[in-house]
Amino acid sequence: TTAYSTNNSAKWTLEYNSGAGSFTLTLGTKFLTMGGVAPVVSTSASAKDILKFETDSAGNHLLVDHLKAYA
Repeated sequence: TTAYSTNNSAKWTLEYNSGAGSFTLTLGTKFLTMGGVAPVVSTSASAKDILKFETDSAGNHLLVDHLKAYA
């Protein structure tokens, strides 16, 4: 479980480290993505994904970029 906090109309970044691998990321209902499809994060051991979000005035978190297996 990853906790987050933002202010309205904010830009923020989530760094997701897979550790030993084979984990999944589940987003809450306030997260909006292109086509309503949650991002698929890297599953290989020690992979790092960077997810960039913007929070709108209604408190929705919009996924604006996803860098997979970032090193």
